[in-house]
Amino acid sequence: MMIDEIEVELKLTEWAADVLGLAIDSGIYRGSIPSGARSGVAVMLHEEIRDATLRPSTYNVQILGKFAGDDARDDALRMRARLAAAVPRFGVTVDGVTFTAIQPRGGGEPYRADDDGEIKTYMSVNLLVSVLTNRP
Repeated sequence: MMIDEIEVELKLTEWAADVLGLAIDSGIYRGSIPSGARSGVAVMLHEEIRDATLRPSTYNVQILGKFAGDDARDDALRMRARLAAAVPRFGVTVDGVTFTAIQPRGGGEPYRADDDGEIKTYMSVNLLVSVLTNRP
C-alpha cells in the first residue's frame, strides 16, 4: 500500500502544533515557513528510509523554527525542549494516520542568520517517524 505523504505531513503538523501550542497556518506550517513570516515553525517530511527490514514506512522529519525579537533564542530553546519532552512517542493516531513511533534523531543548537535584513534565530529538531494509515 502506498502512503499518502501529503496526508502524513499534514497530520504530523497537527501533532506538532498540539505539542508546541501553535495554530496551523499562523504559527506552524506544513512544508515550509511562508516568506514574509517573521517567526514560525515548519514541519517537513523528508525521504522515506528504505531498507531490508520489515517495518512500517519510516521517514526522516525536520521541524525547523525561525524566531524574531528579543526572546528569539529563548523561543528556539522552548521549541526544542517541548519537542524533546514529547518524544519518543508510540502509537499516536491523528485522524486515521497512526504514527507507530515518533523518535528523536538529533538536532542542533540555536543559530542566528540574516532574513531579509533582520537577524533571526533558527532551531532544527530532527525526528524519525514510522507511520501506518488506514486509508485505502
